Amino acid sequence: MEDNKHLKRTDVDKQPLSKRDWLEFRKSGLLFIVNQFLHIFGWCIVFQYLDETKDPEDMEPTNVFVARTTFRGFGEEAQDRGYKAVTKYMVDNATKLLKDCE
Repeated sequence: MEDNKHLKRTDVDKQPLSKRDWLEFRKSGLLFIVNQFLHIFGWCIVFQYLDETKDPEDMEPTNVFVARTTFRGFGEEAQDRGYKAVTKYMVDNATKLLKDCE
């Protein structure tokens, strides 16, 4: 197997991985996109929160797990929110994403 040069780098700023939190993943709209794909196969990623009665907009989940589901897709309002979040993420990060690929 050929060595991956990226994994041998010692400069932290040039590491191929950058750990992120679940809140950022959800706010970026990526949870929505990933769950849309997983729904095809009857799976989803579930976020649980300490206080399920509050809006989780800015809350870190207390637990994240995969589950089987009978849901297939999302309602119109959830889709609108999801696509807007993903579009905003792409606009805000387009330059960095392109640079990452070079």
